[in-house]
Amino acid sequence: MHNHLNNVVEIWEADPNPEKKQFKLFLFRAPAGFPSPAEDYIESSLDLNEYIVTRPATTYFARLAGDSLIDLGVLDGDVVAFDRSITASHNQLVMCTFMNEITAKVLYAKNNKVMLCPANDQYKPIYVNNPDDLIILGPITAIIRKLIQ
Repeated sequence: MHNHLNNVVEIWEADPNPEKKQFKLFLFRAPAGFPSPAEDYIESSLDLNEYIVTRPATTYFARLAGDSLIDLGVLDGDVVAFDRSITASHNQLVMCTFMNEITAKVLYAKNNKVMLCPANDQYKPIYVNNPDDLIILGPITAIIRKLIQ
């Protein structure tokens, strides 16, 4: 088994006053299959800051490392947004610290049992026996990935 606990490379705070950058947002949902040439109407504009950051004062970004969340589509190098003002719940992807190491995992909190679960069969869940060892920073609200560098 590989060590999958410390999978956070860096963390940034969201800019409370970001510069607005508008991008074109198409009226239709793009099919992943055969393209439809008739649907070329633009609905409005999209500001990625507004779309991803709903609460700038409590939103942070982190770059993740490793493959412990690969079955959820979270890849090595992805950037995630997390919101410290939202209370995390069972089965959510969360940013947390466990025994003073920051990590991103799926929170299992049910039947008086708490675990931090990977989304990769190569890793085992981390059992939280002492609640003082775990600090939930917030649920992950977005995953950001550049496909072309």
